[in-house]
Amino acid sequence: MKKQVLVLVVVGMVLGQGANAVAYKGIDAEKASSAAAFLKIGQGARTAALAGAYCAIADDSSACYWNPAGLVQLNQRQAMFMYLNPMTEVDGLAYSNINVALPNMGVSLVYLGYGKEKGYDKDGVKTDDWSASDMAISGSYARKINKSLFVGGTLKVISMKIDDKSANAFCLDAGILYKDYRPNLNLAAVLTNLGTKPKFIDQADPLPLSLRLGGAYKKNLRFPTLISLDTNLSPFYVALGIESKISPIFSARAGYASGPAKEGPGITAGFGITHQNLSIDYAIRPYGELGLSHYISLSTRF
Repeated sequence: MKKQVLVLVVVGMVLGQGANAVAYKGIDAEKASSAAAFLKIGQGARTAALAGAYCAIADDSSACYWNPAGLVQLNQRQAMFMYLNPMTEVDGLAYSNINVALPNMGVSLVYLGYGKEKGYDKDGVKTDDWSASDMAISGSYARKINKSLFVGGTLKVISMKIDDKSANAFCLDAGILYKDYRPNLNLAAVLTNLGTKPKFIDQADPLPLSLRLGGAYKKNLRFPTLISLDTNLSPFYVALGIESKISPIFSARAGYASGPAKEGPGITAGFGITHQNLSIDYAIRPYGELGLSHYISLSTRF
């Protein structure tokens, strides 16, 4: 029973629908968090290896999530599929994402399943098993203002389900990318999840609104190296990522994020292998006693 309570609290307050999932099943959560927190799970294993410091890079189809303005940088169609096994000590969690992007536009689908859990009422009496899931569908568009300044936006439709109850919401992301503000230096700013409040029964909680500022710098050291830094202003934390292209087909990556506080700071690492128009990327991030999160993504250009 204690382990089930721990799973529910972790799912509800870290990755799920805030305190809604916890309270709905008769477990008292001391503090409510924002709804649809699954929106904070980033897209792409490459980005995960860089600790999410990506809004000033955003040069592949995952720009739909990280900074829609970056879609202007694409010169051919791209598709990406990512699978995430989050927090290996918490059973049942599975996250997947697919996005397809053209130069200037893209679409994305995200799904997070929580598996089945045993149900208990407020008195601890066993009831029927229950499940929960989150899903978001989004469309993105970007355009050039001039040769260096790009802007973009994303519209998301969100659907969340807990047992036989559901909630829906809409939100917008907006991004700006200044490419080569200085030689080899990009700057960016992204506002995410500005929208309506999903409502379960009689409780409505805000979406996880955030504002990120970022920079990315390319430097030829022993290997071509990309250094990126993102600062999230609300809640405040900093993410740093480094990518080195060891060979034409292999890239090594590492990063560090100082938060968010509820998810904890963490060191990230990963690699990417590219052959012709196909790429496979892997990343890993520890979450203390909750285990490791493993990210795998496959992408193609066509």
